[in-house]
Amino acid sequence: MKHRSAAVIVGILISMGAVCLLLGAYLRSDGFMQKAAGLVQEQAAELLATRVEVGAVSVDSFHSLSLRDLVIYDQQDAVLAKAKSAQVSFSLLSLLREPSAAAVSKVSLVSPEVWLSQQADNRWNYEAIIEGGSSRNAFAGKVSVQDGQLTARVQGQQLALTDLQGQLDFAAQPSVRLTLEGALQGATVKASGDIGGARQTLSLEGEGIQVEDYLPFLPAGTLPDNVTVNGGRVDRLVLAAVKTGEDLSFSGQAEFSNGQADIMGTAVEDIGGLFAFNEKEGTLFVHAQAAEQRAALHGKIRWDTGDPYLQLVAESEGFDPSQVLTNIPFHGSVAFSATIYGQLSAPRLDGTFRSAAGSAYGYAFSNATAKVHYEDDRIAVRELSVQAFGGSVQGEGEFVTTDQSYLAHLKLQDVDLSALADFVPGATGRLQADIGLQGKGQDLTQMAVYGSAAVLQGSYHGFAVERADASFYRMGNALTLDFLSARLPGGGSLGLEGSVDGDSLNMSFYASGADLSQVQALEPQADMTGRADMQGTVQGPLANPRVQVSFTAVDGALFKQPYTHLTGAASGSLDGIGIDSFTMENGGEPVWLVDGSIGFTGEKRVDLRIDTTGARMEDIAALVAPDQPITGNVDNIIEITGTLDNPSAVGYIHFYQGSYRGMLLSGMDGDYTIRDGVTTLQDFHIYSPLVDMDLNGTINAEQELNLRVAAHEIQVDRFGSHLPYPLSGRGRFDGTIGGTLNSPLFEGRLDAREMVVNGQTVTDAHGDVRYRGHRVYLDHFGFKQNDGSYELKARANTETGELDGKLTVDNGDINALLAMANLKNDKLAGRLNGTILLGGTLANPLAQLNGFVGQGSIAGYDVHDINMNLSLANHVITLDQFQGKQGVSGVFAAKGTADLEGPLQVQFSAQGIDAGILGKLAGIDAKVRGSVNLDAQLGGTMAEPAADLSVAIMNGGAGTAMFDSLTGIFNLRQGIIEVNQFVVKKLLNQQEYKVSAAGKIPLAALDANADELDRKDQFDLTLSLDHADLSILPILSKNVDWAVGATKGSLRITGTRNQPLFNGALSLSDGAMKFKQLAQPITDMNVYAVFSGTHFSLDKCTGRLGQGTYSLQGTSEFYGIQPRNYNFSLQADALQADCPFYQGPLTAALTLKEGEIFGHKHPQLSGRIFIDRAMVTIPSVPDTGSSLPTVLLDLDLELGKKVRFFSPLLYDMQLAGAAHFGGSTTHPHTAGAIYAQKGTVSYLKTVFKVREAEARFGQANSFLPAVTLRADTKINHTQVFLALNGPADQMALSLTSSPELSETQIVQLLTLRSAYDRNNGFGSEMSSMIDVGLQMSFLGEVESAMRNALNLDEFTVVRDTSTSKKTADNSAHEVYNIKMGKYITDKLMLRYIQSFGNEGRKVGIEYDFNNQLGLAFDWDQEHDYTAGIEARFKF
Repeated sequence: MKHRSAAVIVGILISMGAVCLLLGAYLRSDGFMQKAAGLVQEQAAELLATRVEVGAVSVDSFHSLSLRDLVIYDQQDAVLAKAKSAQVSFSLLSLLREPSAAAVSKVSLVSPEVWLSQQADNRWNYEAIIEGGSSRNAFAGKVSVQDGQLTARVQGQQLALTDLQGQLDFAAQPSVRLTLEGALQGATVKASGDIGGARQTLSLEGEGIQVEDYLPFLPAGTLPDNVTVNGGRVDRLVLAAVKTGEDLSFSGQAEFSNGQADIMGTAVEDIGGLFAFNEKEGTLFVHAQAAEQRAALHGKIRWDTGDPYLQLVAESEGFDPSQVLTNIPFHGSVAFSATIYGQLSAPRLDGTFRSAAGSAYGYAFSNATAKVHYEDDRIAVRELSVQAFGGSVQGEGEFVTTDQSYLAHLKLQDVDLSALADFVPGATGRLQADIGLQGKGQDLTQMAVYGSAAVLQGSYHGFAVERADASFYRMGNALTLDFLSARLPGGGSLGLEGSVDGDSLNMSFYASGADLSQVQALEPQADMTGRADMQGTVQGPLANPRVQVSFTAVDGALFKQPYTHLTGAASGSLDGIGIDSFTMENGGEPVWLVDGSIGFTGEKRVDLRIDTTGARMEDIAALVAPDQPITGNVDNIIEITGTLDNPSAVGYIHFYQGSYRGMLLSGMDGDYTIRDGVTTLQDFHIYSPLVDMDLNGTINAEQELNLRVAAHEIQVDRFGSHLPYPLSGRGRFDGTIGGTLNSPLFEGRLDAREMVVNGQTVTDAHGDVRYRGHRVYLDHFGFKQNDGSYELKARANTETGELDGKLTVDNGDINALLAMANLKNDKLAGRLNGTILLGGTLANPLAQLNGFVGQGSIAGYDVHDINMNLSLANHVITLDQFQGKQGVSGVFAAKGTADLEGPLQVQFSAQGIDAGILGKLAGIDAKVRGSVNLDAQLGGTMAEPAADLSVAIMNGGAGTAMFDSLTGIFNLRQGIIEVNQFVVKKLLNQQEYKVSAAGKIPLAALDANADELDRKDQFDLTLSLDHADLSILPILSKNVDWAVGATKGSLRITGTRNQPLFNGALSLSDGAMKFKQLAQPITDMNVYAVFSGTHFSLDKCTGRLGQGTYSLQGTSEFYGIQPRNYNFSLQADALQADCPFYQGPLTAALTLKEGEIFGHKHPQLSGRIFIDRAMVTIPSVPDTGSSLPTVLLDLDLELGKKVRFFSPLLYDMQLAGAAHFGGSTTHPHTAGAIYAQKGTVSYLKTVFKVREAEARFGQANSFLPAVTLRADTKINHTQVFLALNGPADQMALSLTSSPELSETQIVQLLTLRSAYDRNNGFGSEMSSMIDVGLQMSFLGEVESAMRNALNLDEFTVVRDTSTSKKTADNSAHEVYNIKMGKYITDKLMLRYIQSFGNEGRKVGIEYDFNNQLGLAFDWDQEHDYTAGIEARFKF
């Protein structure tokens, strides 16, 4: 259209130019100019079929002319175009030859302006001119445009193309070639091409086009209402179009950026991309972001198919829709890829959506994936998978957009129910479910939900379930529960089935083997245990259904009441319940029986009976008074009638065989009633060995009390079980209880004739006790004790703590007072007279003590004339006076103040008191002597006291140790004791011996380790032993008789008590010491020891014991107070270690060092002990009940010559052999054997000659050997054999004889000797027993003493039979014989026998070849000789 209009205009100009040329010179005249202008105007109007105005025409030359003020109007007579000037170039010859537009070669338009507008009929204002204008046009020149402007008005908007430059070439008409360039709304636009011919082409280029400038030109409704384009830029636009006939083809692309739009209220920014298009399709690559969430769209749109066809892909690596749509219940980054395809009128979509983590409706999820398909108004979700609620959810579904109907299927696996607390509060466990959903629209009440579910290891408000399964269907308000079954811990099960239809219930339930303790998880007040079976129904309206239930339970407790079997049945609703039956049995007997009914509406009538038989009171107390320690049995009958608001009750209780707080209660009986809120107790009789009491009275609805208490014969003995000492006696109490339960009033009197308190007899105890309004009154409360009397009158306010009272003590026994205060002692004695005034409050009491002790004692030492005046006020104790005398000349006194929460300021002084007092108080058993002067100043505070102490003891001593003087000066400051001076002196043989110490002892170092304290907080004490003496040892050890010897050296002690460090050296020269158990003292003692921190070295320790010597040396490390890495060796050479169980020399080489076994360190004792020419007796070892400490052993014991194993009443043998002791003291390993070379054993005071005896070591984990012993003796004509076999602690003894006797007969023979008659039994039985007892008790001691005094190997007094040759019948009678023997050699013994009762005596010799063969030769006073041979053989 445009090129046709341009051609017409050019034609007009050419025509006018031709006319001007033809006129020639005429044309230059003014008249001609006016005429020419009119002619041009007519020609142009005819050509364009519209009005044209030409202001002036001028001929510039024969080749050009100029037109001015050219105006063209449209059909509505509005200006269509105008130009200020136009210059026409033409060929004059051509014009003369054929006057036409063909003679014009060029038309130049300067500043042309064109106004294009769209009319009301949507046609443009230039279209009518083009259609009605002349088509004749011979113009073949060019038209150039300079500084042109085109203005278009569309829909009230105006678009201007300015700075228009270009050219139109009409040489190839009807085709016109154009080249144009201009500025369109600030953007550069270029156009080129050929128009008007059979084949037309057009190329357009544009840059920097602002989209918002062209938005007003979009037709209304082009963009949806919820889409607003706010801006953007077309960076480059390229368009190429070709039209041949009616066929149009085009192609091009647009590059755009910085697009901005508001889509559904969301700001979309950074829209950019590329759009390539042609006449068939467009290819789109676009990206954008909203709230920093980026997405992209790419693909094709085909429009050559009639209905455009989409083939697009929308995708994003991470798009959080919640950042764009702030009100949606979804948060999280979603990666998606969706294909949009199909006809524009019926698009389809297939997409995959993924989210690594996010939340929906506040619930977190992870690893979510889904596939979505949209087609024909249906949205289908497939392969939905998401990790949520601790498990996984899978599913699929479909949504129809037209009617909003939906269908879904979900599978839940291993979901944590606790994560669904908003939906199922209080539930835990792992959920598996298969659920279907179906519905339409947003009306969830019409949604159908159906499926099945299972919960594993779950619970509901603590009610545990191992597994629960359910199947259900819900539509609207109707729910059908096909089944719900649950397996409970311990094997129980629950079940439920039925339906809920609107407001109506129809349910059945059951339980089997259910653990009732789990009910408490649902209802904390339901205190019950046991295993229960039950069944029942719930039917009727939802607001008030009727419940029927029957149940049984075994082995449990109901509200603390135990049962072995429980049965019951009940029914009811919110209107009331009826208990058809309820029986609780325990031990096969019914304990609780309940039946009746309770109404909840109307008058709320109650008709209930409860029977209790043989119930345990501790079970009932556990329910109603759990803090009361009461036991016993209860029978009770109560009938409750009336209404819930005003119940009445009548009952009887019988309590028996019980106790309260450890005190026996024999029983309690009484009737009680409840009527109009008043409880009446009638003849409540409580009786026990402790008290016999009656209780009567009432408690009304306002809890007002009116009770009378009468207690007879109170046995106060039982109260002693609550005291730390024994208490006995009897008393009586009468009183009343009034007031209310919350504010009771109590008044009564206690009387006791005699009581014994911790061994102290108290008489005439009495007192009045009142309690009223938080005040306790004690009036005339007193007693007498051991000629002393005590009286207390006091009152106290339990609310404010106010205290007021007075205690008077007259001739009080101090020892008894302390005993009654549980401070029983044997150190203090005396009589106290005085008063104590009480005041203040319980939290801050005031007290004033004024007392006098005329005569008393401390630890048996006399004290007298003691005056005391003490007071307590504001937590400060003031000693106004405390002074007394001790002995003849000793005095002591104290004065000052002690703030229990603040400073101390106390002085104590003692002069000339007996040091024995300090010794006894310190627990020293030895007698302590001396005269003590002591001064002490106490300061600081109770929490951190300070003290200055000086002490001096003259002519003192303890036990056998004596000293001339002991002086010490000590200071305590900030927890550190400074030992300024401590010196003990003794003058002996004109030589002064002295021990001194100085330094500091921090109190913190007494409990801490060294590495926990700074050096300044550790010990630093120097002990000097120069000129000291060993005489102090008897004080330190009870086993030392006496000790002498001068010591030298000093020792510095640092560190702490738990980790001390020692530095220094100590020595002893020529010392001596006597142990109580040893017969001889240790002499020539020389010691040199060196201490270096934790290292100790004993360089020398030698001495003598009898004729023997010893040498001990070694080293040790100390870690704390425990020795480590020690190694000591002892060499003992023939020590004369004579003691009650050993006599003779002792030789040993022993080593004691630290050993290790199984990773644990223990002492290890190894070496050799050699015993030679000694006598050994097994000592009695007391049974302490404690095991031996673990010591590793590697000891050899060897017996040399003449080792005698001797006990006066048991054995006398000569031993030989060796043994080894290994392992440890707890698990010893022994080996070796010790045997008897010869000897005797005594049994029932009969001497048996040992033929064989051996102790063989080797029992597992035991030091004791296995013993084998064979011995025999001859009594009258009977040979008796004794045998011992087995471990030493379990030896078996057997007796046999020849001729054969029973073991009983042998014992009688050994015991009674000649008094035993084999045929007739006993003779003088009693006298014989006395004789035997005499021998076993007295003679044994005599024999031992004589044997030692005479240095004999054998000395015994035995009863034996003697046959008299002087009688005709050779009768036998008993005599006492003294047998003495001495080994001349190891095998030859010389022996002598003297008889009492006749003059018989014998002298003989005995030679033992071995234990089996021996010879004997005896001769008596009548020179009769006897020779014999003894032989013993084993067969």
